[in-house]
Amino acid sequence: MKKGMTILGSVLLLSMLLAACNTDTKDVPETSATIPDEQLDQTNPDETNTDDQSTSTSKDQQPEDKTTTSLITYTSKGQIVQQEAQTSTSEQSNYSIQHPANFTLVAEEPGKDSLYLKEDDTLSMGIEVLDKAEVSFEDVKTNAMETMAAIAPEGKYDELDLTTSLQDQKGLLQSVGYETVLEADKVQIIVLEHENKLIKLTIYDTAEADLMDAFLQMGLTIH
Repeated sequence: MKKGMTILGSVLLLSMLLAACNTDTKDVPETSATIPDEQLDQTNPDETNTDDQSTSTSKDQQPEDKTTTSLITYTSKGQIVQQEAQTSTSEQSNYSIQHPANFTLVAEEPGKDSLYLKEDDTLSMGIEVLDKAEVSFEDVKTNAMETMAAIAPEGKYDELDLTTSLQDQKGLLQSVGYETVLEADKVQIIVLEHENKLIKLTIYDTAEADLMDAFLQMGLTIH
């Protein structure tokens, strides 16, 4: 009997311990681990940097439009024509000239270049840039008149009125021009005086092409 009471007491004590353990287990609150802010910032460094780099690269790759385009404006066949121009430098003389891409500048002979139309090299302009220390305006003018008299039928030629063509030219001291017609061809010789140089232009044109003013406007860009 005593032994039975002892066993019963042991069973009751064990039950009480188990109940206490179960109660403690249920009362423990469930918690989730928290990640510090600093660790969150570093969780996906590659993704954050990629976005920043993408934005930076996109801005860096945007081209800056700094291109400026020169235009040659001239009159041909009663129409005003504008063409984009490029710059060429003489291989033998100290000057550059602007002209459309369908014209080309080549050295013709010592001290003289030729600018001609690529499609038809008979349409051209001889260019001579002369030092005022070596020759005067009157010398070049006389030479132009003598050349015109030699090639013009019966030695007859006309003086050009360059007022309209040259009215906006700054730094031009004086000018003179002559023209003659040889059947379908026209020849003009124009002399321009600037402060530091003299320019002699000999233009070969036809009535059909009518590029006289085009050549002159190109010649006026010489510097």
